[in-house]
Amino acid sequence: MTISSTRYVIDGLTLPVLQGGDIHSTEAIVFIHGFPGSANDWKPFLNSLSPFHRVVALNMPGFGDADKPSSFNYTVESYQPILSALFDEMGIQNIHFVLHDFAGAWGLTWASNNIERMLSFTLMDTGLFLEKWHSLAKLYRTPILGDLFSFLSPAQRAFNSTIQCKGANRLSTAQLIELRKQMDYGSRRAMKRLYRATEVADERHSSIAALFENRDFPAMIIWGEDDPYLPVSLAKKQLDAFPNASVHILTECGHWPLFEQQDAVNALLVAFYRKYAAEGNGPAVNRHLNENVNKNLYKSEAMNG
Repeated sequence: MTISSTRYVIDGLTLPVLQGGDIHSTEAIVFIHGFPGSANDWKPFLNSLSPFHRVVALNMPGFGDADKPSSFNYTVESYQPILSALFDEMGIQNIHFVLHDFAGAWGLTWASNNIERMLSFTLMDTGLFLEKWHSLAKLYRTPILGDLFSFLSPAQRAFNSTIQCKGANRLSTAQLIELRKQMDYGSRRAMKRLYRATEVADERHSSIAALFENRDFPAMIIWGEDDPYLPVSLAKKQLDAFPNASVHILTECGHWPLFEQQDAVNALLVAFYRKYAAEGNGPAVNRHLNENVNKNLYKSEAMNG
């Protein structure tokens, strides 16, 4: 089926969205990228899933082809009303989230505050209980050095060396070139501000995990065995929130399973979401109680830099 691009304007921000399948369905599989990343990262999976589900891939403000204004307050909390307004504009009521990298912060925070609208989760090298920042995040959070790193565009060779992490991330030359394109100045500035405004896990992660656990959401955890940023030990830690999740550790794979093991990831996604299509899962199946919750997974500070 055809995957189309539609430009939505939310709070003055232009957000191009890729979507396919039955675009009138109120239930959708929603893909959110990490950093570097964009909606285009998910195209192979949109093509595979669109014959039996509405599929949507977002460009988050500051990334991909979305607007990247300096004036936007790049905190996890500031993205929450943007997501809500976008889903309402698109007529999406019930959501299956597919999240990679920093999308875990955006998506799981939104889900915890909109629990009645959630149907399932796929977490790909992301999730709860992240114990410390990885080296790239630490670089962005470092005064002066992080400012220089976000201001100066890295040469392709230096970028490749940084991203490959001594071979842990097995990305092709074409994939490395595409990822570097996604690290333009606006995106580097957005990521610097997000990293500086975001703290790693604290006691709130336990309360959010309990919230998800109580609802027994269908979930799938996909993790690269050699992820140099988020250790594979975190994959099974996600079972605290999703006790019945299937956990898939991909060998010969680093932080980007969607690129490094695309065929394996595609097979897992198709099997997981075909089940929901076959069972007719939709709003009527959403048995989760509507609670008035206002929780954030990540403590944010004032915008910095």
